[in-house]
Amino acid sequence: MGDACNLQGVREVSLIAGENGLERTIKAVGILDYEIGGGIKDVFRRGDFLVSSLYPIRKKQDQLLDVLRELIDIGVCGLAIKNIYFKELPKEVIDYCNKNDFPIFLYPKELYTENIIYDIIKALKNDEDNLYLSSKVHGLLSANLSETMVRRVALEINSSFKENVFVAYMKCHEDPKYIISTINNGPSRDLYSTALLIKNGVLLIISREDEKLNITEFLSRLGMNSRDYVIGTSSRIKALNKLDEAIKEALYAGKVAEAYHCELMRFDQIGLNKVIVPMLENEWLKEYYHSMIMPLLDYDKKHETELVKTACIYVNNDGDINKTAKLLFQHGNTIRYRIKKIKEILSIEENISGFYEQLAFMVRVYMLIE
Repeated sequence: MGDACNLQGVREVSLIAGENGLERTIKAVGILDYEIGGGIKDVFRRGDFLVSSLYPIRKKQDQLLDVLRELIDIGVCGLAIKNIYFKELPKEVIDYCNKNDFPIFLYPKELYTENIIYDIIKALKNDEDNLYLSSKVHGLLSANLSETMVRRVALEINSSFKENVFVAYMKCHEDPKYIISTINNGPSRDLYSTALLIKNGVLLIISREDEKLNITEFLSRLGMNSRDYVIGTSSRIKALNKLDEAIKEALYAGKVAEAYHCELMRFDQIGLNKVIVPMLENEWLKEYYHSMIMPLLDYDKKHETELVKTACIYVNNDGDINKTAKLLFQHGNTIRYRIKKIKEILSIEENISGFYEQLAFMVRVYMLIE
Protein backbone atom coordinates (compact mmCIF):
# COMPACT_ATOMS: atom_id res chain seq x y z
CA MET A 1 0.00 0.00 0.00
CA GLY A 2 2.94 2.29 0.60
CA ASP A 3 3.66 2.41 -3.14
CA ALA A 4 0.11 3.54 -3.79
CA CYS A 5 0.70 6.65 -1.71
CA ASN A 6 3.19 7.87 -4.33
CA LEU A 7 0.78 7.69 -7.26
CA GLN A 8 -0.15 10.84 -9.15
CA GLY A 9 -3.82 10.74 -8.19
CA VAL A 10 -3.28 10.29 -4.46
CA ARG A 11 -0.50 12.76 -3.63
CA GLU A 12 -2.94 15.12 -1.93
CA VAL A 13 -4.15 12.35 0.37
CA SER A 14 -3.08 12.63 4.02
CA LEU A 15 -2.44 9.65 6.28
CA ILE A 16 -4.33 10.15 9.56
CA ALA A 17 -3.83 6.85 11.34
CA GLY A 18 -2.60 3.25 10.97
CA GLU A 19 0.86 3.94 9.54
CA ASN A 20 2.08 0.46 10.50
CA GLY A 21 -0.49 -1.05 8.15
CA LEU A 22 0.96 0.52 5.00
CA GLU A 23 2.76 -2.69 4.13
CA ARG A 24 -0.52 -4.43 3.40
CA THR A 25 -1.13 -5.49 -0.18
CA ILE A 26 -4.05 -3.88 -2.01
CA LYS A 27 -5.90 -6.47 -4.06
CA ALA A 28 -8.83 -4.33 -5.19
CA VAL A 29 -10.36 -0.89 -4.76
CA GLY A 30 -13.98 -0.16 -3.97
CA ILE A 31 -16.40 2.61 -3.06
CA LEU A 32 -18.03 2.37 0.37
CA ASP A 33 -21.46 3.97 0.34
CA TYR A 34 -24.89 2.34 0.66
CA GLU A 35 -23.32 -0.79 2.21
CA ILE A 36 -22.93 1.05 5.51
CA GLY A 37 -25.57 -0.28 7.83
CA GLY A 38 -25.74 -3.92 6.87
CA GLY A 39 -24.19 -4.80 3.51
CA ILE A 40 -20.46 -4.46 4.09
CA LYS A 41 -19.70 -8.16 4.58
CA ASP A 42 -21.69 -9.08 1.47
CA VAL A 43 -19.85 -6.72 -0.88
CA PHE A 44 -16.24 -6.31 0.29
CA ARG A 45 -13.46 -8.78 0.98
CA ARG A 46 -9.96 -9.11 2.42
CA GLY A 47 -7.43 -6.93 0.62
CA ASP A 48 -9.90 -4.26 -0.53
CA PHE A 49 -8.92 -0.60 -0.27
CA LEU A 50 -12.03 1.59 0.06
CA VAL A 51 -12.84 5.22 -0.65
CA SER A 52 -15.89 6.97 0.79
CA SER A 53 -17.43 10.26 1.83
CA LEU A 54 -19.31 8.33 4.58
CA TYR A 55 -22.48 10.04 3.43
CA PRO A 56 -24.87 7.50 5.08
CA ILE A 57 -23.53 8.40 8.56
CA ARG A 58 -22.88 12.10 7.95
CA LYS A 59 -25.41 12.97 10.70
CA LYS A 60 -24.45 10.02 12.92
CA GLN A 61 -20.69 10.39 13.10
CA ASP A 62 -20.54 8.39 16.31
CA GLN A 63 -21.22 5.29 14.18
CA LEU A 64 -17.88 5.57 12.40
CA LEU A 65 -16.14 3.34 14.94
CA ASP A 66 -18.69 0.56 14.34
CA VAL A 67 -18.11 0.82 10.59
CA LEU A 68 -14.35 0.58 11.07
CA ARG A 69 -14.69 -2.47 13.32
CA GLU A 70 -16.63 -4.23 10.57
CA LEU A 71 -14.10 -3.28 7.89
CA ILE A 72 -11.18 -4.48 10.00
CA ASP A 73 -13.01 -7.68 10.85
CA ILE A 74 -13.32 -8.73 7.17
CA GLY A 75 -9.74 -7.73 6.35
CA VAL A 76 -10.18 -4.48 4.42
CA CYS A 77 -6.66 -3.02 4.18
CA GLY A 78 -7.42 0.72 4.32
CA LEU A 79 -9.92 3.54 3.95
CA ALA A 80 -9.68 6.96 2.27
CA ILE A 81 -12.32 9.46 3.41
CA LYS A 82 -13.30 12.50 1.35
CA ASN A 83 -13.42 15.35 3.85
CA ILE A 84 -16.87 16.68 2.99
CA TYR A 85 -18.65 15.54 6.17
CA PHE A 86 -15.68 14.34 8.24
CA LYS A 87 -13.18 17.17 8.44
CA GLU A 88 -11.24 15.40 11.18
CA LEU A 89 -11.52 12.15 13.10
CA PRO A 90 -12.18 11.64 16.83
CA LYS A 91 -9.20 10.58 18.95
CA GLU A 92 -10.81 7.25 19.82
CA VAL A 93 -11.10 6.44 16.10
CA ILE A 94 -7.47 7.33 15.46
CA ASP A 95 -6.32 5.31 18.48
CA TYR A 96 -8.39 2.31 17.38
CA CYS A 97 -6.95 2.40 13.85
CA ASN A 98 -3.40 2.77 15.17
CA LYS A 99 -3.92 -0.18 17.50
CA ASN A 100 -5.18 -2.34 14.62
CA ASP A 101 -2.67 -1.05 12.02
CA PHE A 102 -5.55 0.09 9.85
CA PRO A 103 -4.55 3.00 7.57
CA ILE A 104 -7.03 5.85 7.28
CA PHE A 105 -6.54 8.73 4.87
CA LEU A 106 -8.33 12.03 4.35
CA TYR A 107 -8.41 13.66 0.95
CA PRO A 108 -9.77 17.09 -0.10
CA LYS A 109 -13.17 17.43 -1.73
CA GLU A 110 -11.49 19.06 -4.74
CA LEU A 111 -9.74 15.78 -5.54
CA TYR A 112 -11.88 13.51 -7.72
CA THR A 113 -12.49 10.09 -6.23
CA GLU A 114 -12.17 8.67 -9.75
CA ASN A 115 -8.53 9.85 -9.90
CA ILE A 116 -7.66 7.82 -6.80
CA ILE A 117 -9.48 4.74 -8.06
CA TYR A 118 -7.96 4.96 -11.55
CA ASP A 119 -4.39 5.25 -10.31
CA ILE A 120 -4.68 2.44 -7.78
CA ILE A 121 -6.29 0.10 -10.31
CA LYS A 122 -3.59 0.95 -12.83
CA ALA A 123 -0.88 0.19 -10.27
CA LEU A 124 -2.29 -3.16 -9.17
CA LYS A 125 -0.05 -5.98 -10.33
CA ASN A 126 -2.06 -9.12 -11.01
CA ASP A 127 0.25 -10.84 -13.51
CA GLU A 128 1.08 -13.72 -11.20
CA ASP A 129 -2.53 -14.34 -10.18
CA ASN A 130 -3.70 -14.08 -13.79
CA LEU A 131 -1.04 -16.54 -14.95
CA TYR A 132 -2.26 -19.03 -12.34
CA LEU A 133 -5.92 -18.60 -13.32
CA SER A 134 -5.09 -18.80 -17.02
CA SER A 135 -3.31 -22.10 -16.43
CA LYS A 136 -6.51 -23.43 -14.85
CA VAL A 137 -8.50 -22.43 -17.93
CA HIS A 138 -5.96 -24.00 -20.28
CA GLY A 139 -6.30 -27.16 -18.20
CA LEU A 140 -10.07 -27.11 -18.67
CA LEU A 141 -9.70 -26.68 -22.42
CA SER A 142 -7.01 -29.26 -23.04
CA ALA A 143 -8.14 -32.09 -20.77
CA ASN A 144 -11.26 -34.16 -21.09
CA LEU A 145 -12.40 -33.71 -17.49
CA SER A 146 -15.45 -35.14 -15.80
CA GLU A 147 -18.20 -32.72 -14.79
CA THR A 148 -17.16 -33.17 -11.15
CA MET A 149 -13.58 -32.15 -11.94
CA VAL A 150 -14.75 -29.22 -14.09
CA ARG A 151 -16.77 -27.90 -11.16
CA ARG A 152 -13.79 -28.34 -8.82
CA VAL A 153 -11.46 -26.43 -11.15
CA ALA A 154 -14.09 -23.70 -11.60
CA LEU A 155 -14.21 -23.13 -7.85
CA GLU A 156 -10.41 -22.97 -7.80
CA ILE A 157 -10.66 -20.11 -10.29
CA ASN A 158 -13.21 -18.33 -8.09
CA SER A 159 -14.49 -19.94 -4.90
CA SER A 160 -17.49 -17.56 -4.96
CA PHE A 161 -18.87 -18.84 -8.26
CA LYS A 162 -22.56 -19.66 -8.13
CA GLU A 163 -24.12 -22.66 -9.84
CA ASN A 164 -24.69 -21.08 -13.27
CA VAL A 165 -22.09 -19.43 -15.52
CA PHE A 166 -22.07 -17.31 -18.66
CA VAL A 167 -18.82 -16.68 -20.52
CA ALA A 168 -17.74 -13.82 -22.79
CA TYR A 169 -14.49 -13.38 -24.71
CA MET A 170 -13.61 -9.75 -25.44
CA LYS A 171 -10.95 -8.04 -27.54
CA CYS A 172 -10.20 -4.37 -28.16
CA HIS A 173 -7.28 -2.00 -28.71
CA GLU A 174 -7.04 -1.25 -24.98
CA ASP A 175 -4.51 -3.02 -22.75
CA PRO A 176 -6.32 -6.25 -21.73
CA LYS A 177 -4.50 -6.28 -18.37
CA TYR A 178 -6.08 -2.94 -17.47
CA ILE A 179 -9.52 -4.21 -18.49
CA ILE A 180 -9.01 -7.30 -16.33
CA SER A 181 -7.91 -5.18 -13.36
CA THR A 182 -10.95 -2.92 -13.80
CA ILE A 183 -13.32 -5.90 -13.84
CA ASN A 184 -11.67 -7.83 -11.00
CA ASN A 185 -10.53 -4.96 -8.80
CA GLY A 186 -12.61 -1.91 -9.68
CA PRO A 187 -15.24 -0.35 -7.42
CA SER A 188 -18.12 -1.84 -9.42
CA ARG A 189 -16.71 -5.35 -9.54
CA ASP A 190 -18.90 -8.41 -9.18
CA LEU A 191 -17.51 -10.80 -6.56
CA TYR A 192 -19.13 -13.74 -8.35
CA SER A 193 -17.34 -13.08 -11.64
CA THR A 194 -13.74 -13.30 -12.83
CA ALA A 195 -11.81 -11.89 -15.78
CA LEU A 196 -8.48 -13.26 -16.98
CA LEU A 197 -6.11 -13.06 -19.93
CA ILE A 198 -6.51 -15.72 -22.61
CA LYS A 199 -5.06 -15.55 -26.14
CA ASN A 200 -4.45 -11.77 -25.97
CA GLY A 201 -8.07 -11.17 -25.03
CA VAL A 202 -10.21 -10.97 -21.90
CA LEU A 203 -12.12 -14.05 -20.82
CA LEU A 204 -14.98 -13.00 -18.56
CA ILE A 205 -16.71 -15.69 -16.49
CA ILE A 206 -19.93 -14.45 -14.92
CA SER A 207 -21.83 -16.59 -12.42
CA ARG A 208 -25.48 -16.26 -11.50
CA GLU A 209 -28.11 -18.09 -9.49
CA ASP A 210 -30.78 -17.39 -12.10
CA GLU A 211 -30.59 -18.01 -15.83
CA LYS A 212 -30.91 -14.46 -17.15
CA LEU A 213 -28.02 -12.20 -18.15
CA ASN A 214 -27.51 -9.34 -20.57
CA ILE A 215 -23.80 -8.90 -21.29
CA THR A 216 -24.26 -5.30 -22.46
CA GLU A 217 -25.98 -4.33 -19.20
CA PHE A 218 -23.42 -6.23 -17.13
CA LEU A 219 -20.51 -4.37 -18.73
CA SER A 220 -22.36 -1.08 -18.39
CA ARG A 221 -22.56 -1.58 -14.61
CA LEU A 222 -18.78 -1.90 -14.65
CA GLY A 223 -18.47 1.39 -16.50
CA MET A 224 -17.67 -0.33 -19.80
CA ASN A 225 -19.34 0.12 -23.19
CA SER A 226 -19.81 -3.17 -25.02
CA ARG A 227 -19.46 -1.35 -28.36
CA ASP A 228 -15.81 -0.70 -27.59
CA TYR A 229 -15.11 -4.44 -27.85
CA VAL A 230 -15.48 -7.38 -30.17
CA ILE A 231 -17.33 -9.91 -28.02
CA GLY A 232 -18.10 -13.59 -28.41
CA THR A 233 -20.28 -15.30 -25.82
CA SER A 234 -21.46 -18.75 -24.87
CA SER A 235 -24.84 -19.66 -26.29
CA ARG A 236 -26.58 -19.35 -22.94
CA ILE A 237 -26.04 -19.64 -19.20
CA LYS A 238 -24.78 -23.12 -18.33
CA ALA A 239 -24.32 -25.16 -15.18
CA LEU A 240 -20.99 -24.62 -13.39
CA ASN A 241 -19.89 -28.15 -14.24
CA LYS A 242 -20.16 -27.18 -17.93
CA LEU A 243 -17.72 -24.26 -17.62
CA ASP A 244 -15.27 -25.84 -20.08
CA GLU A 245 -18.00 -26.03 -22.71
CA ALA A 246 -19.09 -22.42 -22.08
CA ILE A 247 -15.48 -21.17 -22.40
CA LYS A 248 -14.97 -22.97 -25.72
CA GLU A 249 -18.22 -21.54 -27.07
CA ALA A 250 -17.19 -17.99 -26.12
CA LEU A 251 -13.73 -18.38 -27.68
CA TYR A 252 -15.18 -19.79 -30.91
CA ALA A 253 -17.84 -17.07 -31.12
CA GLY A 254 -15.18 -14.43 -30.43
CA LYS A 255 -13.05 -15.77 -33.28
CA VAL A 256 -15.96 -15.52 -35.70
CA ALA A 257 -17.00 -12.06 -34.44
CA GLU A 258 -13.47 -10.79 -35.02
CA ALA A 259 -13.25 -12.33 -38.49
CA TYR A 260 -16.58 -10.89 -39.60
CA HIS A 261 -16.14 -7.53 -37.82
CA CYS A 262 -19.15 -7.98 -35.57
CA GLU A 263 -19.45 -6.24 -32.20
CA LEU A 264 -21.27 -9.08 -30.44
CA MET A 265 -21.92 -12.68 -31.42
CA ARG A 266 -23.30 -15.67 -29.50
CA PHE A 267 -22.09 -19.18 -30.19
CA ASP A 268 -25.52 -20.24 -31.37
CA GLN A 269 -25.36 -17.55 -34.08
CA ILE A 270 -22.17 -18.68 -35.85
CA GLY A 271 -23.75 -21.42 -37.96
CA LEU A 272 -21.36 -23.77 -39.77
CA ASN A 273 -18.44 -22.13 -37.98
CA LYS A 274 -19.43 -24.16 -34.93
CA VAL A 275 -17.77 -27.05 -36.76
CA ILE A 276 -15.01 -25.18 -38.59
CA VAL A 277 -13.46 -23.13 -35.76
CA PRO A 278 -12.69 -26.10 -33.45
CA MET A 279 -10.94 -27.77 -36.41
CA LEU A 280 -8.66 -24.89 -37.45
CA GLU A 281 -5.61 -26.60 -35.94
CA ASN A 282 -6.42 -29.95 -37.53
CA GLU A 283 -3.61 -31.00 -39.92
CA TRP A 284 -6.00 -32.49 -42.50
CA LEU A 285 -8.01 -29.28 -42.63
CA LYS A 286 -4.84 -27.19 -42.94
CA GLU A 287 -3.59 -29.33 -45.83
CA TYR A 288 -6.92 -29.13 -47.64
CA TYR A 289 -7.20 -25.38 -47.05
CA HIS A 290 -3.70 -24.65 -48.36
CA SER A 291 -4.31 -26.79 -51.44
CA MET A 292 -7.26 -24.49 -52.20
CA ILE A 293 -6.05 -21.05 -51.19
CA MET A 294 -2.40 -21.06 -52.29
CA PRO A 295 -3.04 -21.46 -56.05
CA LEU A 296 -5.43 -18.49 -55.91
CA LEU A 297 -3.05 -16.32 -53.89
CA ASP A 298 -0.19 -17.18 -56.25
CA TYR A 299 -2.33 -16.31 -59.28
CA ASP A 300 -3.39 -12.98 -57.71
CA LYS A 301 0.22 -12.10 -56.97
CA LYS A 302 1.49 -13.05 -60.43
CA HIS A 303 -1.30 -11.42 -62.44
CA GLU A 304 -2.30 -8.61 -60.02
CA THR A 305 -5.88 -9.87 -59.89
CA GLU A 306 -8.41 -10.13 -57.04
CA LEU A 307 -9.65 -13.70 -57.25
CA VAL A 308 -9.48 -14.32 -53.47
CA LYS A 309 -11.24 -11.03 -52.67
CA THR A 310 -13.85 -11.79 -55.29
CA ALA A 311 -14.39 -15.29 -53.85
CA CYS A 312 -14.89 -13.88 -50.35
CA ILE A 313 -17.46 -11.30 -51.41
CA TYR A 314 -19.16 -13.79 -53.72
CA VAL A 315 -19.58 -16.36 -50.92
CA ASN A 316 -20.57 -13.78 -48.29
CA ASN A 317 -23.37 -12.72 -50.62
CA ASP A 318 -24.60 -16.30 -51.14
CA GLY A 319 -23.24 -16.55 -54.69
CA ASP A 320 -25.14 -13.49 -55.95
CA ILE A 321 -23.24 -12.22 -59.03
CA ASN A 322 -24.99 -8.82 -59.12
CA LYS A 323 -24.33 -8.02 -55.44
CA THR A 324 -20.71 -9.10 -55.81
CA ALA A 325 -20.26 -6.93 -58.90
CA LYS A 326 -21.79 -3.92 -57.18
CA LEU A 327 -19.54 -4.25 -54.11
CA LEU A 328 -16.44 -4.64 -56.29
CA PHE A 329 -17.50 -1.86 -58.71
CA GLN A 330 -17.27 -4.30 -61.61
CA HIS A 331 -19.55 -5.51 -64.40
CA GLY A 332 -21.39 -8.76 -63.78
CA ASN A 333 -19.54 -10.43 -66.66
CA THR A 334 -16.24 -9.60 -65.00
CA ILE A 335 -17.35 -11.44 -61.87
CA ARG A 336 -18.55 -14.40 -63.96
CA TYR A 337 -15.14 -14.54 -65.66
CA ARG A 338 -13.34 -14.47 -62.30
CA ILE A 339 -15.48 -17.27 -60.87
CA LYS A 340 -14.82 -19.32 -64.01
CA LYS A 341 -11.09 -18.68 -63.63
CA ILE A 342 -11.24 -19.86 -59.98
CA LYS A 343 -12.89 -23.09 -61.18
CA GLU A 344 -10.13 -23.63 -63.73
CA ILE A 345 -7.31 -22.96 -61.26
CA LEU A 346 -8.72 -25.24 -58.58
CA SER A 347 -9.81 -27.93 -61.03
CA ILE A 348 -12.90 -28.79 -59.01
CA GLU A 349 -15.64 -27.97 -61.52
CA GLU A 350 -16.48 -31.64 -61.96
CA ASN A 351 -15.61 -32.66 -58.42
CA ILE A 352 -18.26 -34.75 -56.64
CA SER A 353 -18.30 -32.36 -53.66
CA GLY A 354 -19.47 -29.43 -55.77
CA PHE A 355 -17.64 -26.21 -56.63
CA TYR A 356 -19.63 -23.73 -54.57
CA GLU A 357 -19.62 -25.87 -51.42
CA GLN A 358 -15.83 -26.20 -51.48
CA LEU A 359 -15.29 -22.55 -52.37
CA ALA A 360 -17.58 -21.47 -49.51
CA PHE A 361 -15.71 -23.72 -47.09
CA MET A 362 -12.36 -22.32 -48.22
CA VAL A 363 -13.59 -18.74 -47.81
CA ARG A 364 -14.89 -19.39 -44.30
CA VAL A 365 -11.56 -20.86 -43.24
CA TYR A 366 -9.66 -18.05 -44.97
CA MET A 367 -11.60 -15.37 -43.11
CA LEU A 368 -11.07 -17.08 -39.76
CA ILE A 369 -7.35 -17.66 -40.28
CA GLU A 370 -6.24 -14.64 -42.25
